Amino acid sequence: LFGIDVSGDYVLVLANCNDYGLEVLALGNMEWKSVKGYLPGDQVGFMYFYAGLMAVYFVLALWYFCGMKMYQDAAIPIQKFILATMILGFLEVTFRAADLIIWNVEGVQSDVVTYTALALGVLKRGSSRCLGVMVAMGWGVVRDTLGTALVKIIFLGLLYTGLVIAQEFFFVAAEDVQTISSTEKDELLDLALLLLPIIFVVNLIFYFWILSSLNSTAEYLRNMNQTSKLRRHLRLRCLIITSLTVVAAWFILYLVQAFTRILTQDQLWVMDAAMHANYLFVLVGVSILWRPNSNAKDYAMQMELPAAGDDENELELSCVVPSADDMAFDDGNDPDHPNGVRVDGAVLG
Repeated sequence: LFGIDVSGDYVLVLANCNDYGLEVLALGNMEWKSVKGYLPGDQVGFMYFYAGLMAVYFVLALWYFCGMKMYQDAAIPIQKFILATMILGFLEVTFRAADLIIWNVEGVQSDVVTYTALALGVLKRGSSRCLGVMVAMGWGVVRDTLGTALVKIIFLGLLYTGLVIAQEFFFVAAEDVQTISSTEKDELLDLALLLLPIIFVVNLIFYFWILSSLNSTAEYLRNMNQTSKLRRHLRLRCLIITSLTVVAAWFILYLVQAFTRILTQDQLWVMDAAMHANYLFVLVGVSILWRPNSNAKDYAMQMELPAAGDDENELELSCVVPSADDMAFDDGNDPDHPNGVRVDGAVLG
């Protein structure tokens, strides 16, 4: 047992000084433990970060759930997806924090907790991509339903989740060097790398779908002079652009780190933490824009009339407001209604 008084990086070296290289047999267990526990030094910051993130997710989900209960008669389906994504995020960071705490106390990781945290993280990423398409298409703002598009979104999200879980399984299985040969390890890594371009393509489909839906919905609202709804959608677009800017900055820092090593080993956890914080930033923004309120259920069924002076008038419709996909006649030459969109049962507020 060797006592270490100074913190730092240490290397244990076993040398055989015999010229003929006689075999050396080493028996026993070797454990490395700091004053804070068994957790490696580059993971300690993550343990505290996950614990703090867990508290933030809990407060956010509790606030949103209480709002949905308070206005349950006006709840809309997309709010359930937002709450489900919050719960997945909370469960992921909870299991990740528990995994590091167990490792720190007992010296070994729990396979059940580790793999559960991994699966929850993949589910959260898949759910967030689906949610991004839903809000970009204006669900709850210009549409009260997504129709068959909802099935396509969920299918693409499940496809992404399944591919990433399979890839992570291959990576984890390849690291189990005690039960597989080097040949089997190479085969598993090849399978994992084979899925990489497929996952990349699915990600591109999601991002293109989100950006194109943002632009088309904003254009529709601008053409219909829906300034209030357009303002909300422009805030969403600003939110997503800010998030993409953070991702671009992160990627640049990653490349700089690969060549210059500006961050020490103990500071590398900040890179992954930044991505978790960026994800939470977008989720908080979406939850505020689509927060529960007494008017949420009717919001997509309302159209704003041009304001006279400083007065803002709303036209509350008893029929479904035409969405961007319904505007097949952009020039107003609808053969059934040549003078514009027909409105039944309108009530001027």
